[in-house]
Amino acid sequence: MKLIIASDIHGNVPNTEKLIDIINQKQPDKIILCGDLLSSYGMDYDIYDRYEVANLLNNYANKIISVSGNCDSYEDNELLIFNNREIYQKIDIDGIPFIITHGHRYDIPYTEYTLEGHTHHYNIKSNHINPGSIGMPRGGNPPTYIYYENKIFYLIDLDTNKIIETKELI
Repeated sequence: MKLIIASDIHGNVPNTEKLIDIINQKQPDKIILCGDLLSSYGMDYDIYDRYEVANLLNNYANKIISVSGNCDSYEDNELLIFNNREIYQKIDIDGIPFIITHGHRYDIPYTEYTLEGHTHHYNIKSNHINPGSIGMPRGGNPPTYIYYENKIFYLIDLDTNKIIETKELI
């Protein structure tokens, strides 16, 4: 199974275009999006455009599994042709059950493993795996995403395409 896992895009067009290039290169089976896809907190910088990011993501609707984040509005979700309204989803990754969530809610049935966003800080050291943020990374971190294949999570810098960390799924 090959996966691309990303979160907290926040309407960042250039970084979404980079992510789309990676998706086209790696041809994942599924794309997992952990919320906060379109809203940019009202920022009007040239790089943020919720309509353009929705159009880019909608081209991959048949591969996307997504959950709603704390910044995903009803209006944002109306722009998407894939389901981005659930607060959590379930997925089996190579036989291991995962919960996909944004990470801002505590009323979901957590399992041993989660894929989550919200903090804009990456973490693959624990079983609560966070790809960081594509659109608004924090703490001096680069924009990051996760590529998964053959039971290994690869945390990757979106700008340089260099692996930052790895985690084996056991």
